[in-house]
Amino acid sequence: MKKIKIKYIVAGALLVGALVDNANAIPSFARQTGLDCTVCHTTFPELTQVGRDFKLNGYVMGGGKDSLVSKLSAMVQLGETNTKVPQTSDKAITFEQASIFFGGKIYKNIGAFAQFTYDGADSTDSAFGIDLLDIRYANHTKVGGKNLVYGVTINNNLGVQDLWNTTGSWRYPFAGGLAIGSTLFDPDMAPPMGGIGVYGMWNNLIYTEIGAYKGSKGSGFMQFFSWNTKSWVASDPIVDATSPYIRIAIQHNFGANYIMFGGFGFKTKINPDPTAGSTLDEYKDHALDAEWQYDNGSNLITATASKIWETQTLKASNPGIDQTSDTTNAKISYYYDHKYGATLNYMTSKNSAGLSANDATGATYEVDYLPTKKIRLSLQYNTYSKFGGSTTNASDNNNIYLNAWFMF
Repeated sequence: MKKIKIKYIVAGALLVGALVDNANAIPSFARQTGLDCTVCHTTFPELTQVGRDFKLNGYVMGGGKDSLVSKLSAMVQLGETNTKVPQTSDKAITFEQASIFFGGKIYKNIGAFAQFTYDGADSTDSAFGIDLLDIRYANHTKVGGKNLVYGVTINNNLGVQDLWNTTGSWRYPFAGGLAIGSTLFDPDMAPPMGGIGVYGMWNNLIYTEIGAYKGSKGSGFMQFFSWNTKSWVASDPIVDATSPYIRIAIQHNFGANYIMFGGFGFKTKINPDPTAGSTLDEYKDHALDAEWQYDNGSNLITATASKIWETQTLKASNPGIDQTSDTTNAKISYYYDHKYGATLNYMTSKNSAGLSANDATGATYEVDYLPTKKIRLSLQYNTYSKFGGSTTNASDNNNIYLNAWFMF
């Protein structure tokens, strides 16, 4: 692909943004509710309290347009990475991915968020298919004289159904970022799966969820949860057993502030290579997380933190060996008037001896500019103090990443 100068990308972003706003072509949830996108998002895809409530209640809130076309939207991302010591993976600004979304009410108390993505970042492994999926039924009742929102979620990714910005699917970075993390809750680490869960939020205070997942690779009904045009490789890992998931959180609003403290856990068995036998590796994950938001209308601050511990009993991959991994992720971001933003992110991954080559520590410094509410231009500087289990030459992996993200 030919190189594209940054100034043309920026100019194109500004032009498209102006056209999008003038046509009132805003994403599906905003069209359905009639609300401005900034009511539900600090910056996409990060949620505010209104956004969390909208998701909790099954994506069915009305007040705006109600047609199939109004529930469709799209996304395009362009990106460029330049590493301190140049890598073969470094590219000129290129197309990274494009997505089509369905979002909103399906029928009465049933709604959905569905993302279908073409990933073009790797020309040798590009594919189109289901990316993220969350179908919900939600309703209300009274328990102890207090309101209880309860529901069912059917989803295809650990954390995609979560209300907070601390779990894998919605955790920072939203694009680019550090190559750190080795637990199943870290992005792209878990094999494909599908699951169902029941949840409840009592008195807008206490949230609980219990779910179960099964592998979705291969054939049969479960394949729907990870359908794509990429051919499955027989030796790819697969979740072999029904895997329980639990989520607990406590939240509270006071003035312009919002806080959440919680935790989540997951237990599963994975066949690392179905062509080699039926012996399974066992994984147990548990985590603590927290989120704080401050929003006075013009000034928005969001701080998130999560700590994930994972125990691995590798009966197939490394018989007789138990290993541990843990990932820490903490970030704080500031946005002024939903237009200018800055983020600091710290991540570290620590592993026992058998996995020590995965140890890494780093920080991301990001600045953002949103010329319109549907376009974000981001510039990141990603730095490493440890990489590949070593501090020696870790900074060789430092990189600058430019991202242009368009929502329609």
